[in-house]
Amino acid sequence: MILGVVAYFPENTVLTKKFSGMTAIENFIRVKDEYVTTPPFVLLAENDEVADMLSAKFNDVVAKCPRDKLKDTVAGSANFLASRAGEQVKRIARESYSTVPEIYVIFSDENEKITQDNFEQLQWFEDFNASLQDIPALQHSIRLCINYKLEESGVEFIDVNSSYVDYNARIGAGTVIYPNVIIEGACEIGENCVIGMGCNLRDTHIGSCCTLQYVFATNARVDNNVSIGPFVNLRPNTHIHDNCKIGDFVEVKNSDVGCASKLPHLSYIGDADVGERVNVGCGSIFVNYDGKNKMRSSVGNDVFIGCNSNLVAPITVGDNAYIAAGSTLTDDVPCGDMAIARARQVNKKGWIPPYLRDKKD
Repeated sequence: MILGVVAYFPENTVLTKKFSGMTAIENFIRVKDEYVTTPPFVLLAENDEVADMLSAKFNDVVAKCPRDKLKDTVAGSANFLASRAGEQVKRIARESYSTVPEIYVIFSDENEKITQDNFEQLQWFEDFNASLQDIPALQHSIRLCINYKLEESGVEFIDVNSSYVDYNARIGAGTVIYPNVIIEGACEIGENCVIGMGCNLRDTHIGSCCTLQYVFATNARVDNNVSIGPFVNLRPNTHIHDNCKIGDFVEVKNSDVGCASKLPHLSYIGDADVGERVNVGCGSIFVNYDGKNKMRSSVGNDVFIGCNSNLVAPITVGDNAYIAAGSTLTDDVPCGDMAIARARQVNKKGWIPPYLRDKKD
């Protein structure tokens, strides 16, 4: 268990002059009041100026400590923190925060060691050997702090405890985050969006006024006023432009989908450039792989692709073209043409399967 933290602020021109001491100190101390599981602090200052600033700003125990007395003072501070917790000091881990301050974490046990290296807000916990029992509480506190800060900026959480947002994600005001949402990496989400249940967004840009439900997106870009889901997979290098609709059970990979185009349901669009106002019918497949190479398809503006169609790349479909349902296309379709690529229907009048013929007789 972590008993406490001792922070040593040395004589430093950056600390005492350039930032008047306060910026660096606040950058370090700012999480103390925000993370409920952050342990108590003892603050040590090498000179009077820093000690006075610490005393005026914070209520923690502040002491002046010259460099040559640092080891003994840290040991004494560790024993002081241990006595308050009714524990014994088992080990002290040291970490530097940039140039200042120096951080000493006090532990009361010697459990299996874990390295914390995922949270820039707590840089002083990087490479600390925190005990196993402290890790879940620390992670929960970090998540809550991130969510609370987003709420302060105008983001609404339906359940602040059940959404996971990375520290470097950016979310605009008016956006609503539903439970069971994971936003990872360098995500950017605009204003007035609805990020519905089951969304997992990673390194993805979402514009403003978008609605997502059960969307898994990685390294994708979605522009403004787009409706996506449920059960949609946006794979890397996908760009969905303004006013598009991506319906249920759709996968888009390495493709550009133009403004106001619709992919309503049950389709795969891979390695394609799709124009504006295109309708991709249910069950349509962009066939992009021949077993060795990936090839691209190009679809112009105002194209209608009928249900259960296959576009075998490389292929180009011109503007205002129409593809009949059930077609498998291997040749280009000129602008304004209708393409039909399916076997002709034949009806066998009066034919009955043998097993049914016997029953009828």
